[in-house]
Amino acid sequence: MLKLLPSIEEQHLSNDNNQTTTQKAFTERAIALQYFVSDVIKSCVRSERNQQIMCDSGLNECIVRFCKEALIDEQHPLHLPLQYIFERLAVQALMPKELRTFLRLGLKFSSENDSYIPDNSIPPVPLTRVKTLVSITTPRDFRYQCAFTMPPFIEMDMSTEGFACIFFPNIAPSPLHLEHSSMSHTQHTLVSVGLTGNGTGISANFGLGGAAFPGFSNSVNRNMNTIGPLMESISGGGIGSGSRIFPSSNGLTFSTWFCVERYPPAQMADSNPIRLFHIVRSDEGSNEESVIVFSILILPSDKSLSVATQEVPFIREYGTVFKDDFMSRVWCPTFIRECEWHHVAVTLGKMSTKSSLVSIYLDGRHVHSQKINPICSSFSGSSSKNHTSCFHAFVGTPPMWRTYSKLIWKQGVCSFIDDTFDASAVARVYMLGPHYIGSFQDVRLEDNEEINPLVAEHRIAFIINPKAYSYMTLYKIRKVYNRTDAKSIAKQLGMSSHENATPILVMHNAAGHLNGPARTLGGVLVGYLGIRKFNPFPVSMSINTIGGCSVLLGLVAMSHDIESLYAAVKALTCILRTSKLARQEMNQRRFYQTLAMLYKKKKVLLNSHILHLTFNLVGTVHSGHETSTIPNVTAFQANCLLITTTIVAHATTSYHLLHLWASALSTLHPRDFPRPEHVSNRNCL
Repeated sequence: MLKLLPSIEEQHLSNDNNQTTTQKAFTERAIALQYFVSDVIKSCVRSERNQQIMCDSGLNECIVRFCKEALIDEQHPLHLPLQYIFERLAVQALMPKELRTFLRLGLKFSSENDSYIPDNSIPPVPLTRVKTLVSITTPRDFRYQCAFTMPPFIEMDMSTEGFACIFFPNIAPSPLHLEHSSMSHTQHTLVSVGLTGNGTGISANFGLGGAAFPGFSNSVNRNMNTIGPLMESISGGGIGSGSRIFPSSNGLTFSTWFCVERYPPAQMADSNPIRLFHIVRSDEGSNEESVIVFSILILPSDKSLSVATQEVPFIREYGTVFKDDFMSRVWCPTFIRECEWHHVAVTLGKMSTKSSLVSIYLDGRHVHSQKINPICSSFSGSSSKNHTSCFHAFVGTPPMWRTYSKLIWKQGVCSFIDDTFDASAVARVYMLGPHYIGSFQDVRLEDNEEINPLVAEHRIAFIINPKAYSYMTLYKIRKVYNRTDAKSIAKQLGMSSHENATPILVMHNAAGHLNGPARTLGGVLVGYLGIRKFNPFPVSMSINTIGGCSVLLGLVAMSHDIESLYAAVKALTCILRTSKLARQEMNQRRFYQTLAMLYKKKKVLLNSHILHLTFNLVGTVHSGHETSTIPNVTAFQANCLLITTTIVAHATTSYHLLHLWASALSTLHPRDFPRPEHVSNRNCL
């Protein structure tokens, strides 16, 4: 619809030769139709979900590409609706190319048509565009540790299909030891056949044509045809080599970030709980049914978090009632609220062969510990002697448990560790936040801290982050990874493992490159309309790739009146509040001194409102936050003398801001004051 918007024109017959001619879209009816289409698009971007879907579809790129004339001309009839659409989408995600194009709309540069353009003839960035930048950079509080940027997530909506989950094929890959000896003997025979009398390696013989060694070629083909099914039968799936044991002798830890957007009604709350994690044990070589051996779920009715090790058949009729010896439950109605991001960590340490200690952490705090029965790693009876169990995992509701409800929740970063985290480790994971994309080998919160891994590499089973993903088909999964995982994924999707058309979203295992035994390939999204992925990319992130804070300081330098100066400083303040990289750049490149010099050149434009923004800039005044110290001494020193002189010189400044400035100066240590030889800040006040 947006691409067709500029092409809406009116046709009429000319009076000369009765030929049909196309009239440009200047007529009243054509403009009215264009406005109606833009209003329809505007109504589609009111909800946050639609904004994110259209960001993934590239609607912002289409706006700056096909409707640039309407964005440049403020008197254009389509300027306001298109600007509204652009702002709503830019809050969610705006790529650097689109942001650069938007800021440069209508500006001429020396590299374009004219070979030279005088500096005084270059117009500044229009005020409405700077105001738009302020609107899309204004922090939105997502109620997590004063965070203003939404983390990447996987949304699961139970109202559309009744199911949505992330499937992890084979979280503990291991080959069958029963067939290992015969397999080794067969491989050894092939190697012996491939060697020649002069010691030439196998690789050289395999490179020769079949005519040179017809007997050898036929033997290899026959043996490989025989070994193919054997390789498939003993392959445990996953990536890497070696066997990963589950459950580990050192215990396990599951850490996850999640957000509940909407709870279902009370009458049907428990029919579709929030299934944070389930581990299923199965064996295709036996007649035993698949069973659930480990469960972590939240019941929406009483907001209780349950951890269970009881074996439950993995069938359609699923219950949430467990025995007391196999379950630990904690009620947390004050912690788990709607539209808030929370962190849950569950550790299960093995105390003896008959008991384990489960510990539950909510938002970095230990809330409960209890002894429960351990996880059983194999089937009972004689089947365990001849077959090796295979363990799969689910996050969310698999298709087998399809139940329609109003539940909507988002899954962020999650990790599964073959070790037990203590309280300090869980607290550090919580402090890293939902934006952390590493593998716990560098868990520094500040650059001056020492680099110490939180856990050994080989202990990490998987780490899933929505930022690392690929679209693959089952055929490609079978070729890139293995047939075993491709068959498991195809079974969950109800498709053939040789299907090569349907795109499947695979979230890669962020620990796949680390040392250690084999790991699962990652997570596969199971669902159609009820599950989606979104990676926010707000302006506070994209502006770092097109010039950073120098672009915002350029807007300050180009301001020519009080309103434009206020808007430019406001945009700089919003970016610094939401971007750590921008704050580091301001300190490292001494941009606070540059801002102070720009204030000096535009001192006639300074007023109390701009002074209040400067307080926010250096961290001395913040809405809803009080402090007795100066958070950013470097910025305070750079602007202290200049703004103090400005306050004294302008009698229009309010007494309230005078008092705030005096209080801010009094909290600074005397050695931190910038003391020129001819002026003292305290004497100025």
